[in-house]
Amino acid sequence: MIFKKILSPTDLGERSSRSHQQAILVPKESRNFFPKLSTKTLNPSQQIELIDINNKKYDAVYIHYNDKLLKDGFKDETRIRAIANLVKNNNIKSEDQIVLEKKSANEFYFNIIRSHDVSHNNIFEKTVSKRSQVSMLRDPNEYESVVEGTIKKTIVNKKERSPKLREACIAIHGYRCAVCRKTFEDIYGKLGKDFIEVHHKDPISKGKRATNPLLDLIPVCSNCHKMLHHKTNKPRTIEGLQSLLVKKQ
Repeated sequence: MIFKKILSPTDLGERSSRSHQQAILVPKESRNFFPKLSTKTLNPSQQIELIDINNKKYDAVYIHYNDKLLKDGFKDETRIRAIANLVKNNNIKSEDQIVLEKKSANEFYFNIIRSHDVSHNNIFEKTVSKRSQVSMLRDPNEYESVVEGTIKKTIVNKKERSPKLREACIAIHGYRCAVCRKTFEDIYGKLGKDFIEVHHKDPISKGKRATNPLLDLIPVCSNCHKMLHHKTNKPRTIEGLQSLLVKKQ
């Protein structure tokens, strides 16, 4: 079961005032996802734990402001409070999306999906231009032709992958590459719509194990997927490859 929300400035206290501290508003239709609170107590609350992909735990409070229901007040809203450390340590900004997956009644795995995009159009244009100039200067007769296409029988063992996990990963994270932040539709239009590859953060080649679509899988484009595995025995992290991409720019 998943809870997703695009965070507003009010959720993160960016419009700072005494009435707008960091507290994520939970829509009424999503209240059943969180611990059940008393309906007879004024402003009942419950301690909850939010866990990131590295198993770092953050304490938070799930609270129902309900004075409208029990007194002559004006509030009937549920929020996740005491999130200052979570917001600061994960550099969470408004328009980022928070995704929660229930581990137990009071424990939730969380992931943050960033709102910003990275543009590489200029790099692509320069690269294509240089390659075109080089290819025009080459003489095909300089190179020896080699026969390809001969049929060769090969027996291999292939690791089984679950289509359901792939579908769940895309449902959670979408079709945007987690590294370069592009979608295939951005580049190829309708042809690239609803196309993406899914990367196992921990290589499936290590053997049989339980895979969590929120924590263990991430959508990436073909180029970034190759670079995550290129010239390394252990796949690079998403953040590690992003840092290389930024340096290249």
